[in-house]
Amino acid sequence: MLSRGLGGECADNFETGSRSAAAGGTTTIITFATQTRDEEDRSLIKVVEAYNARAEATGSYIDYGFHVIIVRNDPEILEHELPVLVRDWGVTSCKLFMTYESQRLTDTQLLDVMLASQKNEITTVYDLQNRNEYGLTRHQMIHAENGDMIQWLTEKLEDKGMVAPYYHALSRPPIVEMEATNRAIALAGLIENPILFVHIGSPLAATNVRNAQTQGMPIYAETCPQYLNLTYDDLACEGEALQNLVSRKPGSFRFIPNGIPGVETRMSLLYTGGLATGRITPQKFVELTSTNPSKLTLRTKAKNS
Repeated sequence: MLSRGLGGECADNFETGSRSAAAGGTTTIITFATQTRDEEDRSLIKVVEAYNARAEATGSYIDYGFHVIIVRNDPEILEHELPVLVRDWGVTSCKLFMTYESQRLTDTQLLDVMLASQKNEITTVYDLQNRNEYGLTRHQMIHAENGDMIQWLTEKLEDKGMVAPYYHALSRPPIVEMEATNRAIALAGLIENPILFVHIGSPLAATNVRNAQTQGMPIYAETCPQYLNLTYDDLACEGEALQNLVSRKPGSFRFIPNGIPGVETRMSLLYTGGLATGRITPQKFVELTSTNPSKLTLRTKAKNS
């Protein structure tokens, strides 16, 4: 809720967002608290405090916690603030970006942050012998896309006047995610670091994850309903033709805010597309929507599952 970054801010606050989540069957949200690259405002603790103040100001209908998005490998911040976040705020994960200029980290920066997090037990397997039962309590989340590829493709499309929403998808072909997931797995393997890939959207990236898992690596992944229900073709709608009838020049897909509202609808979409069609069992539905997320981030709920 109220996640900032990439030039925009979520329309929901903790009150409206948590109400939507509760209506959709979600009982806990873990939202993102985003660090800035401002030299005068780089503290991770202050970021979490600020987001928590927003939650307290509006109230929340359900339990909430925080992931931290780390956008710089500042040794002082990593050494002194990560332990406080774990101890005082119950932070179990951080998110790292491989794309977007305002948030992306280089490979060496990714390694620095991974190692610092590992030292502060943000990647600790809390029950190694029963890892298949409980999983990880702390880990890094990775947004895995090759930022240079996206930037290059975006510029080429814009040069040709291909700026409609449909071309957002073409600026991010599956190979962009395939390369980044493969590279992140290699980096994680170098220092034996568990990671969770967020919103995997292509079979190529999913194959990378599966291959790593078959080698015994602690690599995890999640996806979103839009990647299970929508394709490129859904962006090529009649609205594009109507755009040509108006005089105002269309803006570029580059500036469209990312993401799709889904906190209220994700469970029902998966139920309709998965359980109701017989593709998954009721047990698998519960596993995908509740048990596995709890194993990764919520130790108490995982044990109660």
